[in-house]
Amino acid sequence: MNSLIPRKFFLDSLLDEFSEPYSTSLLKSDIYEDGDNYHVVVDIPGYDKDDIKLTVDKGYLKISAIKEENHEEEGKKYLRQERSFGSVERTFYLGEIEEDEIKAKFDNGTLEVVIPKQAKKESKKTIEIE
Repeated sequence: MNSLIPRKFFLDSLLDEFSEPYSTSLLKSDIYEDGDNYHVVVDIPGYDKDDIKLTVDKGYLKISAIKEENHEEEGKKYLRQERSFGSVERTFYLGEIEEDEIKAKFDNGTLEVVIPKQAKKESKKTIEIE
């Protein structure tokens, strides 16, 4: 069967449209707790520590990384350039946490965020009947 649009080019473009938003916006992660802390371990390969931003708002931890390098090298004509720039982000809900005590370390493409749990408040209350 012959077609005016080469199958290879059509499918490459079609698959890119469906897969790129998910593959570029998802950061692979592990979340675990030990004692009084939550640990969020995220792989962010290809980014430097200065490219990464952590924010906490109302129990949500947002991890984002932006790389804005887009340079043409002499003698090279890029047909597609994906590795030298881009952005990724992910948000996690952690509930009540000690926001001022959060610590983060970035080493060899892996970010580890240690989040102390908030001390449990007494939620039991006796109500007097009139």
